[in-house]
Amino acid sequence: MHFFTRTIATALLAVSTVGTAWAQAGEPLVVIRFNQRYVHYEQQLYKAMQQAVAIKPELMVDVVSYSPETGDSDLNEQWQQAASVHTQKVVATLQQMGVPRSRIAVTGQRLNGIKTDETHIFVR
Repeated sequence: MHFFTRTIATALLAVSTVGTAWAQAGEPLVVIRFNQRYVHYEQQLYKAMQQAVAIKPELMVDVVSYSPETGDSDLNEQWQQAASVHTQKVVATLQQMGVPRSRIAVTGQRLNGIKTDETHIFVR
């Protein structure tokens, strides 16, 4: 089964990749920081996933949604909702790339020290 059935061509903003070091270091393959109204992460995510699948065709994907811990419960809830929406879009993008939903696990948590929500993609 091929995970990638179409090409995604969009601009890249606020996305960083670790490369193939994920296999040894347990680092995220891709970190998407939603620090702008529109973050075009698809192309970079596609390239990173393509490289990961070349190394391990039957990989599993862990998508971790992080929202800022602010100390204010109302603000925390707003950040958590925004992070959830963004992460759902990332999961939908992975599925559009051909990653079966059964191979994607999604979790979320608050994190001190970040200023905006982030989605981290781990592969195993």
